[in-house]
Order: sequence, then C-alpha cells, then structure tokens
Amino acid sequence: MDETDTNRLGKEVEKQVQEETDGLDDQMEVDKDRPETEVKDRPETEDKDRPEMEDKDRPEMEEPKVEHHDKHKKKRKKKKKIIDPRYEALADKILVLKILKSDPLVPEMDLKHPMVKIHIVNIHTGQYYHKSSDRFVSSVYEQTNFILPILSDSFDLVLNSTKAPHWNQSILLNELYLHLVKPDVLILFEILDYLDSVKHMSRVCWAFLKIVGEEANTEKELRLQLYKYPFSLSTIQDFPVPYVYQCYKKQWHRYPSTFYIQIDYHDPIYERKTTNPELPLDREIGSVTIQELLKTDSVVKKESPYMSMMALNGISKQWKRNENEINSLPNKLLYRIETGSRGSFSCAFSNMGIFLAVGCVNTNSFPIKIYELETGKRMATLEGHLDLVYQLCWSQDDSELISASSDGSVRVWKFMLDGSCVLSGLYIHPTFVYSAIFHPTLTEPQYIATASYDGIIRIWEHSKKSEPSKKLRGHTVNVNTIVFSQDGRRIYSGDGSGILKIWSSEKLDGKKDSLNYECIKTIDTLMGHPIQHLQMHPSNRKLLVQTIGPLSHILDTRIHRFLSHFQVPLDTTSLPPTLKDNQFKITNQANSFRFMKSTFSACGTFLLSGSLKGTVHIWKTDTAGYVGSYSHKSLKSWQKDSLPIVDISFHPFDNYVAFSIWGDKEPISIYSYDESLPDMKTVESPEIVKTNHLDVDTIVAKSMANLFVDDKRKLEKISSARAADSFFVSLK
Repeated sequence: MDETDTNRLGKEVEKQVQEETDGLDDQMEVDKDRPETEVKDRPETEDKDRPEMEDKDRPEMEEPKVEHHDKHKKKRKKKKKIIDPRYEALADKILVLKILKSDPLVPEMDLKHPMVKIHIVNIHTGQYYHKSSDRFVSSVYEQTNFILPILSDSFDLVLNSTKAPHWNQSILLNELYLHLVKPDVLILFEILDYLDSVKHMSRVCWAFLKIVGEEANTEKELRLQLYKYPFSLSTIQDFPVPYVYQCYKKQWHRYPSTFYIQIDYHDPIYERKTTNPELPLDREIGSVTIQELLKTDSVVKKESPYMSMMALNGISKQWKRNENEINSLPNKLLYRIETGSRGSFSCAFSNMGIFLAVGCVNTNSFPIKIYELETGKRMATLEGHLDLVYQLCWSQDDSELISASSDGSVRVWKFMLDGSCVLSGLYIHPTFVYSAIFHPTLTEPQYIATASYDGIIRIWEHSKKSEPSKKLRGHTVNVNTIVFSQDGRRIYSGDGSGILKIWSSEKLDGKKDSLNYECIKTIDTLMGHPIQHLQMHPSNRKLLVQTIGPLSHILDTRIHRFLSHFQVPLDTTSLPPTLKDNQFKITNQANSFRFMKSTFSACGTFLLSGSLKGTVHIWKTDTAGYVGSYSHKSLKSWQKDSLPIVDISFHPFDNYVAFSIWGDKEPISIYSYDESLPDMKTVESPEIVKTNHLDVDTIVAKSMANLFVDDKRKLEKISSARAADSFFVSLK
C-alpha cells in the first residue's frame, strides 16, 4: 500500500469516528430535553433489551457530574457563619468615658481648678483617630473627619478644701464603641489648670491608656499612673499630633499620683434642640450670629406700652419723701414678686423709681423681668442670656437697661414707645463679665464700661459695637466690680486679690480728657480679701468697698483712707445641705460665697448689708453705729432654711427696698415704710464686729484750721516786719 492509499484510509476512519460522535451528542441532547416523567414511565423491557455497555465503552457524559456538584453545594450550606451575640448587641452602642478622680496632686503647685483634656489618637502615628463615618462625635458644630480633643469640667480645689480632685463626669462620644475598642487606639489624658488666666493653661501631668492590650480595658474602673512632662520638647502644638504624644514616645518620669477612669458603652443618642446643650448631638435653640441678632431685634414682649411711655417721657411721680429728707427705714412687707425656679441673683430700681429689674435664675434660662413698683405687675421679660446676670444698670432717662452676664456678653435693652423692648447693643467678651455700667455724663455718644474675668476694663462707645474704644490694663486677676464718680472723671475698680485701683481722666495740667483714664492710685490694705462690690455714696465723698466675709469698708475719696469697717457675723449652720456640700463649701475662716452686695440708702445715712443666713444688717454710715436687722423669717417665703441675700436695691427717692434671694423659687421681697408701725430702733448686737470710726470731716477741719492759723501767723509776721521797716524808714 503506497503512501497515497494510507492517507486516504486515515481520512475515512476519521470521518467515520466523527459521524459516530455527532450521533451520540444528538442523542444526549434529546435525553437532556426529555421530561422526567418520560424517563420514569419508560418500560423496564427497554432497559432490559438494551445491551449492557462495558465501563470502557460507556460515554463520559454518563458520569454523574451534576450529582457531584449538588453534593458539594449541600456541604457548603451546612457551614454556617458563627456570630458572637455580644458583638451584635454592641454593634450600635456608643462610647462613654467616665472621668472619676485622681489621688492628691503635688501640693507645692498652686493648683486651683484642674481639668482633664482627652486625646484619642492612633498609637503608631500619633495623629487624631479617624471617625467611623461622617458623624458628629463631640459636637454638632464640628467639621473634621477625626475625633477632636475633649475637655472635662474643672474642679475647684479651693472651694472643696482638698488637693484630690473628684470630677465624677461622664463624657459621651457619639462614636461607635466597637470602632474605638481596637489595638491601634491610644487615649492620652492631660491634667491642666488655667490658674488665674484662661489664656495660659498650665500642664500638670499626663497619663495614657491602650484600650486593647493583652485584653480589653473596658467596662471596669482603671487606675492609671500619672507622669511628669519633660523639661523640653521639640514642639508644643497639638495638631496634627498632640503635644502629649511626644511625652508618650520619650522616657517616662513618674508623677507621685494616680488617675481613675472607666470606659463603657451607652445606648445611641439622637439630635435634640435645647437652650442648654449638654450632649454631643444637642443643638442650641436660637444660636445666631451677632449680626443676625441685632438685625432681627430679637427679644420683644409687648406687655404694656405704659412702661416705655413712663420711661421715655420722664413722667415723674410725687413721692412721700422730700428731696433732702433722711430716709425712714422700711418696716412693712409690701409684697413679694415671682422670679425664677432658683430665685434671683440681681435687682435694680430704675433711676426714676418707677420700675424694678430682676435678674432671674431658672434651670436652663436666665431671663430679666421688669416690674412696676406701684402695682407689682410684670411689664416685660427680656430673654437671651445663657448664664447668671451679675449686674443690672439703668440709663439716666430709664430708656435703656444694661445687663452683665457670666455667659461673656453685655446686652443693652432699649424700651420703645409702643411698649416693646429691642436689643440695641451686644458686646461680646472672651470671659465672664461681672460688671457693666453707663458713663454718668457722656451721653452723646453714650459710653459703657465693663469689667471681666481677664482683668481688663473695657470702655465701649454704644453706637459702635465692634471693638472697645479703650482698654484699661493694670489688674493681674479678675476685676469683679467698677463704679464711676458722679462727674465721670474717675473710675474705681476692685479685683479678686483685694486690690482697689483709682483711674482718672484728668491730666496733671488739670485738663480733662474724657476717655484717657490712667491709674493714679493703688490701694492694697485689705489683706488679700477679694473685692466683690463697689458703690459710690450720694455725696460722692465716700466709697463702699465690700469684700468677701462679707466685710464692708467705707473709703474717703478725698484722702483715700478707710473710715469704717463693718463685718456681718459668719454663720453656716443655717445653710441648706445643697449649698454647704456642693458648690459653696463654706468654712468658718472665710466666706467663699461671692458677689453678695451691700447698698446705701438714698440719702446715704444708712448702710444695708446681706448675710449668708438670710439676715439684712443696718448701720449708720457716718458713725458706724449698728441700727438693727431684717430677720430671715420675714424675708423668706416657705423655705425651711434661710438662704443668702445676694443683692439689695434701695429706692432712689422713697422709702422702698428690694431684697434678692438665691434659692429654690425664692421671690423678691419689697419693703415700704408705714408711719403707723414703730420705727426700727437702734440696738446693740454683740455679734457685730466693727472698728473705731474715723471722723474725716473733723480731720479735714482741723487741717484747714491749722493751715488758717499758720497763714494768720505768717501774715502777722509779714505785717510786723513791714511795720518795723516803716519805723526804721521814719527814723531815717
């Protein structure tokens, strides 16, 4: 067989095999499409008559590939994913960080009110840890993709008479609990103290915590070792890597104290609107910019047009007391007026004597209420302050009212002819504002002086609301009170260290520059007792200087010497437990309750001073003689325990006095004078401590008399010398 025949035979065999294969494939396609019922109903004879095929001749398609796939699929279904039920329960929980306490801190450091700053960082890079999503973690106003540092409340070591702070504060972070419980999360704690200035924070010590170490350090109280800061570091900035992370990376030096915290989980929180934000998702109601606030004239309550008509048109009332008559001490409770759920903190009669302004205290709001004296009817309610209103001051024509608050703002309220009240001025300060007063003589334009915690006295032009026109620097601590002399040429200011400064706008050449005030006198004779209130005597010759104690001093403004000293007996036994145990912590050595104000009567004859046990004591200003007191039984409403008298306002024309009490639902008590009732008689009280009175008028009179005698003697000598000269001339 030649090569051609061989090739031809091979092609025929390949063709025959291909035909057989194609036929088998067609049969498989038919069987595949045949219904299962046909296969089941097929007679057994067909299967019997069909010749049995050997394994080697059985086509590959007969292998149960589908069956094998089904078995494998069933096995995979049996493998269920096991999920820890605790993981599911914590999936939506958020983290809460509890700052508990620390052991006593180093007593050599002048610590006053330590606080804790918390940094959550990546343990490898030191950068602030990223959020799990686009969510608010610490505040609804944050705009970052990482967790910002958090600051705890401060703890006052002085008020609590301890060196071991107990914060006991729970800080909620609106971040997933499981997102932060990871090995790469590091929490750094810094104990800071702002000492006497919030601008300069002092770093005391630090601590750290790895949330996941050998085990999770959560849901239990932890005691952390505190460490000292190194003497020098390359940088002190907190972004993008906090300063304390450098300390963590360097060698650790133990601080002789420890720190207690606890990390736990909390149910999710939701956004809410409130006037007093506390949680991360709380959104403050009515928080607008200054421009929007001034544009909308925010607070308006039309309760009576009679009020603004009386104030602006200067309608005067015929008072019972004559202009130069000595005041009769009020001896009858006229009425009580409502204030706030926690009483009131300040009050002031208007300069015309028609209205009474009251700074009320509620749990979440601090409104100012205006009452008409004659009827006790509420005429207006001024809302806007977010914290205590320390002082209220009326303009000369009663058309405006100024209020100073610890929320860092000074507001000026203007009363319109239609009975409404609008916000005519808003002056923002970086710290608490304790005092704000109108300039007594400069009215076009009107000027306002303010005193704040940062130790700066600011003078603002009322028409310009952006920046103060003048800043008086000289106090090193917080300025608690200021007052103008009657002509406005001098400012008296008192601070928290007992320093009294006198500022004058008169130059040495006698020329007057209205705002160029310079410190001409500093008085430091009060043994470091903080000055909490100043008031000018109606004669403009005496100044009331009230310090912690409460102590009252009378300073002569001509010779700058103290004339009299008055001390109210210190009694803490009558204070309710909430005042003694919590924020006030009053001891027998010193009264740490601040901003209790005394006042002069309209004629200046009497000095009225409140006390912690709710009693108002009265002295004669000129002789320091004790007159009597209003007992707390007549001043209180329904409280079992007496409460402190924080402010007193004497009517400018008549025999009325208002007492402001800080306590649960305590009203303002208004007293008047009733001729049919007996007058308050002079009594002796062994509890009252006073020093010898210095009669400055006698001293000045004697000095003038001595000068007159000296001048008379000089004149006599000159006249005798001239007579002798003329005698010798005549002899010549």
